[in-house]
Amino acid sequence: MVLVFLLLIIVPVTTIGFITANTASKNMIKSAHDSITASTLQTANYFDLYLERAYQISMQVISNKAIHDYLTVDPEKVPTTERIKMKDLATTELAAISSTSKGIEAKVIDNSGILLDQFTPLDMEPVKKTDWYKTVVEGRGSSFWIDYSESMPIYDNNRYGLSLVRQMRSMTTNKEIGIVFVNVLYSSISEFLSKIDLGMNDSTYLMSNEGKVLSADGYNAEEALSQKQFIQEVKQRSEQSETGLFTVNESGLELLVAYTKSPVTEVTVITTVPYSTISEGARQITKTTILAGVIFVILAVAFGFVFSLRMTVVMKFIMEVMAKAEQGDLSVSLAIKRKDELGKLAGSFNSMLAKIRELILQNKKAAEEVVASSDKMAVISAESSRISSDIAHAVAEVAAGSSNQASEIETSVRNVSQLADRISLAVEKTIVMEEASETMKQLSDFGITTIDALNEKTAKTNEITLDVVKEINQLNEYVKNINVITNVLRGIADQTNLLALNAAIEAARAGDAGRGFAVVADEIRKLAEQSNSHTRNIQSHIENIFKQAQSSTKLVGEAEASFREQSGMVSNTAEAFSRINTTIASMVDNINQLGNVINDMDSFKEKVLSSMENISAVSEEVSASTQEVSASTQEQLTSIEQLDDMARQLNEMA
Repeated sequence: MVLVFLLLIIVPVTTIGFITANTASKNMIKSAHDSITASTLQTANYFDLYLERAYQISMQVISNKAIHDYLTVDPEKVPTTERIKMKDLATTELAAISSTSKGIEAKVIDNSGILLDQFTPLDMEPVKKTDWYKTVVEGRGSSFWIDYSESMPIYDNNRYGLSLVRQMRSMTTNKEIGIVFVNVLYSSISEFLSKIDLGMNDSTYLMSNEGKVLSADGYNAEEALSQKQFIQEVKQRSEQSETGLFTVNESGLELLVAYTKSPVTEVTVITTVPYSTISEGARQITKTTILAGVIFVILAVAFGFVFSLRMTVVMKFIMEVMAKAEQGDLSVSLAIKRKDELGKLAGSFNSMLAKIRELILQNKKAAEEVVASSDKMAVISAESSRISSDIAHAVAEVAAGSSNQASEIETSVRNVSQLADRISLAVEKTIVMEEASETMKQLSDFGITTIDALNEKTAKTNEITLDVVKEINQLNEYVKNINVITNVLRGIADQTNLLALNAAIEAARAGDAGRGFAVVADEIRKLAEQSNSHTRNIQSHIENIFKQAQSSTKLVGEAEASFREQSGMVSNTAEAFSRINTTIASMVDNINQLGNVINDMDSFKEKVLSSMENISAVSEEVSASTQEVSASTQEQLTSIEQLDDMARQLNEMA
């Protein structure tokens, strides 16, 4: 019965001990896992904040006026002494910027390969062939984190661990003017890593996006670390997930590895803890439990019923306390003042709980600090986001207005240019008009002179016409008189013919005595007939002459009327030419005045055109600069929004 009783006591107590030890071991391992993961994430976030300072320094370098002015100065336009002063000022400004952060240095290389604080150019050909240099050039001002490279002569293997590189561009022309390097000292990174201690024989490493491993042991350990199994495993896993926790066997030593990859810098924080360190406490509890069980069995057999009841009470108390601890109540403790194994078990249990509470308090304190920092960072980033958003909106409106203004001014320049062409054409046409008006004036004067001469000729023609009319009228009178004479001569011829006939008759009566007289009478008769015939012919010609004279008189009368009408028209024409001459004189004067005004306009339009072209050029530069500022503000706003998201995520994780 005693044996059965002892078995009934020993078996359950031993079982409970094993269960409790196993549960405590699992809880300790789980707590260690959570602690390592949280510590790794916290380290990654802190290192991101540390590297964020490098980004801020690069922004200060890019926006520094002295550095920008030196890199954009034209050597052909600025004397050497002035450029040396500008370089000294830029070097001083760069040193002042670098001095604001411990462990971070800034350097600037211009397009010719000369460092800002030196005068001898570097060999940039190997640098320009590297992938990171091509990426920086294609990034047009974006920042990139790179490792040390032998192609970068400004680096020292024992000095720099990581470098932020970005292209520096002119604020006015947007052309490349140099490269900015913000270097993080290897010693600062090693010092930072050496201060991280979780109390579990842990080690912390940093792995860059190119696979370079930084540790507290310095540069010399880099090659050996890169060959480690857990580093290779982290490289593969980080491509699939930014955070992770796994175990790996490294040269016979089982390691618990936690990693977190930063989405901003792509730097991976790695924490390794020997698994034996985590399970050491659990093994110790197990060993203690087994040892206590064995001793308890011996004591139970030796002392039997004397201690069975007492042991049952103690074990029950221990079970209750461990159950509470299992449920998460770490404020309990085993108040057992014994020097046996149960006392050691209670002490180990109390020590384990104390260490767990200490770890939790440390994590809580770290979480509270992270929460406070993330809250401040969230408030600052939110305010910065709001201000940047307002600035971006205002700059966008200014950019749009500048763009519209540039477009309008360009249109105005084209219109002014077209107006200038029209003015030049008007000047040419005015000169032609002046020449034509002078020719018109000369022709008008000649026309007036000709009209005056025509008036004189017309007057003389009128006088001659009147004389002709008079002569024709007088000729008509003469013709009439000749006609009268012809009629008289015809009457005489008829009378002579009649007398000759009578004479012939008388001669015939006289016979031979009158034969001679008959011959004479016959000759007279013939002469009378001839005279009569010629008289009729003369009368016929005189009648024709009279008719022609009457017709000429009529034509002359009509000509006289035409001449009078022509004289009136010539007078009207002369008066019209006189008015034309007066008008042309006035027009010539006006054209001369217009020519003077247009000449003035021609001289002013060159000035106006030059001013409009200058305004257009300035407006285009302002528009381009405003658009660059708008793009930079948008990038800044995006970065601030990302920072705000990170702060919220950090707050949630904390």
